Amino acid sequence: MALVVAAGGIGALAALAVRSAGLAIQSLSFASAEEPLHVARGLGFPMIVLAPAAGGLASGLVVWYLRRGKAAGGEGTSEIMEAVSLKGTA
Repeated sequence: MALVVAAGGIGALAALAVRSAGLAIQSLSFASAEEPLHVARGLGFPMIVLAPAAGGLASGLVVWYLRRGKAAGGEGTSEIMEAVSLKGTA
């Protein structure tokens, strides 16, 4: 039971950390600490397009940096389905 409570507490702390980090990035990027929906409603057309594109670029660069030097691919859905059909197990 203690392990369940500890896991729940760690999960809650991680969720709070992610939320706080997101609000900090929003505050730095848009000079506003309001709720994200209120900030988005106040943006002009170019920022509505550029902000998500910049976020996608940033996350893509993080994934690219972390996957550097590793073989592309891995066990995707098609590889798992093939393994199950050929061997009966993944």
